[in-house]
Amino acid sequence: MKSDMNYEVVLIDATETPIERPQKTKILLFRKEEKAYTKNSNSVRQANIPSNMYRFS
Repeated sequence: MKSDMNYEVVLIDATETPIERPQKTKILLFRKEEKAYTKNSNSVRQANIPSNMYRFS
């Protein structure tokens, strides 16, 4: 007796592995958001000068 069925097998590796994320550094933890522009008394846009407050050497 012959079978007329053909089987196709697909194997998938579905093991779980933890996500590798970059380590948080002091710079990332203490970074301060700075606005792109500030308004002065003349109502002219000026670029902010970045502060050195949160820079680490």
